[in-house]
Amino acid sequence: MKHRLYIGILLIASLFGCAKKQTQAESMLQYHPRQLSFILRTDNLQSLKSAVKTNEVLQEFSTIDAFKIWQNQLEYLAEIAPDKEVVLSYSSVGQNNIELCFSTKSNNPIANHFKKADSSKISKYEQKDIHSYFYRNQVLHSTRFDSILVGSSSKLLLENLIRAKGKYMHYTKLEKLFNQIKPNKLGTLFVHTDKVDAMLQAWQQKKKPSNWAAQTQWLALDIDLISEGVLLHGIASKNDSIPRQLDLLHDNNNESEKLQSYLPIDLDEVSFYHFSDFEQVDRVRQQYLKKVVQNDSLLHPLEEMAIAKYKEQQIVAMSFFADNHIADFLQTIQNGTTLYRNVTIHTLGDSHFLQNKLTPLLQNFEANYSCVIEDAFVFTSDKASIEHLISNYQNGATLHKNNTYVFAKNSLSETNSLFQYQTGTGLKNQWIKRLQPKEAKALKKTNLKNYHLSQQFVDDQNFFHAAIQLHKNPKSNQQNIIAQKFSVQLDADILGEPQFVTNHRSKKKEIVIQDITHNLYLISTNGKVLWKKALDGPIQGKIQQVDLYKNGKLQLAFNTNNQWIILDRNGEIVAPFQKKFKGGNLSPLAVFDYENNKNYRFVFSQGNQVYMFDDKGKTVSGFDFNSTANLIGTPKHFRYKGKDYILMRNENGKLFICNRRGAIRIPIQKTFEFSENDIYWYKNAFSFSNKKGELIQINEKGKISKKNMGIPSPHFIDATAKSLAALNSNQLYIKSNKVDLPIGVYSEPKFFYLYDKIYVSTTDMDNQKTYLFDSRGKSIANFPIFGIGPATIDDMEKDRKLELLVKSSANTLVVYQLY
Repeated sequence: MKHRLYIGILLIASLFGCAKKQTQAESMLQYHPRQLSFILRTDNLQSLKSAVKTNEVLQEFSTIDAFKIWQNQLEYLAEIAPDKEVVLSYSSVGQNNIELCFSTKSNNPIANHFKKADSSKISKYEQKDIHSYFYRNQVLHSTRFDSILVGSSSKLLLENLIRAKGKYMHYTKLEKLFNQIKPNKLGTLFVHTDKVDAMLQAWQQKKKPSNWAAQTQWLALDIDLISEGVLLHGIASKNDSIPRQLDLLHDNNNESEKLQSYLPIDLDEVSFYHFSDFEQVDRVRQQYLKKVVQNDSLLHPLEEMAIAKYKEQQIVAMSFFADNHIADFLQTIQNGTTLYRNVTIHTLGDSHFLQNKLTPLLQNFEANYSCVIEDAFVFTSDKASIEHLISNYQNGATLHKNNTYVFAKNSLSETNSLFQYQTGTGLKNQWIKRLQPKEAKALKKTNLKNYHLSQQFVDDQNFFHAAIQLHKNPKSNQQNIIAQKFSVQLDADILGEPQFVTNHRSKKKEIVIQDITHNLYLISTNGKVLWKKALDGPIQGKIQQVDLYKNGKLQLAFNTNNQWIILDRNGEIVAPFQKKFKGGNLSPLAVFDYENNKNYRFVFSQGNQVYMFDDKGKTVSGFDFNSTANLIGTPKHFRYKGKDYILMRNENGKLFICNRRGAIRIPIQKTFEFSENDIYWYKNAFSFSNKKGELIQINEKGKISKKNMGIPSPHFIDATAKSLAALNSNQLYIKSNKVDLPIGVYSEPKFFYLYDKIYVSTTDMDNQKTYLFDSRGKSIANFPIFGIGPATIDDMEKDRKLELLVKSSANTLVVYQLY
């Protein structure tokens, strides 16, 4: 793999939580080169691949060749080991080459893992077979060591491993991190900053250390890819013998937030250092610099320091715990003063005094000007920057009013040793200037204007907690804004309608959806694909959630054309609930819970036969029902005045109103021309429509009434116990309110009752607009919005802020934040 891959890896490094015990980690690590730069360990490459494809931040880099190479690697590596632990590593081989290695546990033949390869060949090296597979102009070489499948984009690296008999000794600190930290769902990134630093030098105009290499030697970071951000949380190592910059901040955590109120709102970047004991910093500085440094008390009361950049010029601001002598000291080195907006600006004669006392935290800085604003001391290299700061402070345009900065800061811990914030444009420009022309040109194609980078390090006993986030800038906090929360792209076109289901652990809502290849997806509250399950056919109707074991853990129950299936939280079959029915043509599944005690009855039809099973998967004895014609729709259950009613229809127009045993409870002699709509319990009656657009209602005594709604077929209706919505052509009726919609082809109206308010939704499929109305037929503010399918609404986060889920393209779902 050529040096273009550097930019993709640099991206992941620039973006990418904490210790859990990991078993058998050492055996996986030993199959990777010692001189590696990055290690990516994941339990589910399929989820990682899907998350990368739907992540807005990463897709900004989709035009970069290096990113395409990396994404293609994920594509075929996900096929090799989609749901097993996989360790990937990247290392420099020769000059400007970065090569991939991987390892995973498998007892299957090697060929079984590479079924999608374009071509292959086998060679031998020291009596061991090397299988070479070619895929999209790339090659992977693979072999096996007992139960471990290993491979590399470099045959040389694989041959070196064979000579080492599949065992490399690694750095003690890496092995310790690797053994202690178990990857989250997407994975964990391990970074050896010294090796990364050496690797970067070949592509930089200036040979200087990267930020990570200057701060720490090892990083271990959990990866979380949400729709609008790349989130990395983990630890940074401490170095006992040769300290790095972070080691200067040992035992120096603080919650001070003073300086953000003085700095300009339009900074390109800023780093906040928080100190509990700056005298300790001075002592560690001597080790870092490998020389005795000036150790006086001038800065010992230092509490907080900000190093900011505005238009390429640095600004340094300081606040102190108590009385200090810096004001008196500045008097001794100043060459003169000027007055700007009633603030005295000092011109300093010794411009290097501050850098000398703060190296390596502060470098390449000349303190030519200073001023005092309240209790903050400010230093700049140029006069324009200090005047800009004063102006913004007096106008109230300060950093703590920057919504993006506040968003970044609030998403991390309140306690800091070091917090860094940078605009996306600032980050991009920084690396464009640093890179060689070819790499810089590729990076220029990206658009990071609407993103920001934040990094935080918090001191702990033996390490630093690290958090690194590249996130989309927040939308306005104005009420009633309809903002896209996230989108999810499936691997194939969407089949059927998406729906919300409850995560029994968090009580929040997640999404289930099927694609046209019959894969079922579970998507998290943040838009991450948690798993994908292959089914034998399309799901009939809606998925139902049940609590089979009455322990609060929910399962997913549904029918395909010829199977009744129940899946657990992880997408696994719950035995014995995978029953096949010869001949197929199953109706959608109905779940009855007569007494609300979770003694479920699972009911569905096949032709003219009705099946009823209990919560053990056994046929319910005593239920006996017969129909002379094929049944249509889903069996329905209603409970009224302590009695149970089971309703079923057949294609001859016959309506059956039965008791729990399937015996007729209310004889109905008439037949009906049923419309395509369901049966509802509306205004204390069984209610449905016929093809003439009439509303038929039958009470518990069997009395039949008929009302002309004036909406002949095709039409749609939906109802709650007290409200009914109907749609014919472009006319929507909600209760007694009529809404004239623009000419279009509309989906069936849907009722949602949330927080004591009724919402009705429908989508114009032709013009791709989703509408939302209240119970009076009044449009919700800022609707319609973009959508190409029926919408569903719920409170995903359980924060009383509603989300709307709708299909936005053939294979993409979008979630909008309503309030």
